[in-house]
Amino acid sequence: MPGLVAGLALLAAGGFRTTTLSAQSRSARPVVDVSGVERFLEVTAVLERDLDPTPQQWDSLFATPGYAVLVRREFRRDFFVRSFQLAFKPSRRQELEAQMARETGYWAQFLPHFVRARSAREEIRRRMEEMRSADFSREAVARARTFLPDSLPEETPSVAFVIFKPDARGFDPVVVDILYLTEREAFLNLVAHEFHHWFRARLAPDLNRHSETI
Repeated sequence: MPGLVAGLALLAAGGFRTTTLSAQSRSARPVVDVSGVERFLEVTAVLERDLDPTPQQWDSLFATPGYAVLVRREFRRDFFVRSFQLAFKPSRRQELEAQMARETGYWAQFLPHFVRARSAREEIRRRMEEMRSADFSREAVARARTFLPDSLPEETPSVAFVIFKPDARGFDPVVVDILYLTEREAFLNLVAHEFHHWFRARLAPDLNRHSETI
């Protein structure tokens, strides 16, 4: 993860709070979306039986907010399809090991992360349930806005959880890998950092207009 903006390293202590959120305005309704994780678990369960998900199941995965913005902004859909097939299909285990041995640098992080997810289904489900009720957004927003103009509209970014790599993205919605940085303070630092990117994109949208797809 790139260097954190100065001042985001320290976030207020205390437990997550469950809150009833109003539907009246976006600023009062931070959205936490875990549908990408739910579809991920469904698709990979099929792959683990050495079967192929239906086109509808793949479409459902990539229609979730988190995967949809990742495919639109940074990755190709085929990258995820191929990687998930390698990581989860038992019949491709030898091919998986060979591919992991070949990959270096930036690319070397993806398949090991998916392999970790293969053996962490219960941890993923537990984390997903925690995130459904965790009110971390208000705390992270307050810290991110400290370094932004007061004139910025009162908004709260939505957060979409997925499995993609040990990282996060300040897209719209903000994307966070649900297995990344599960310790509370590190997690809040990460979310505040990505919220800062999200707010900066509101101030200078042209800077985020173009992106590479890998």
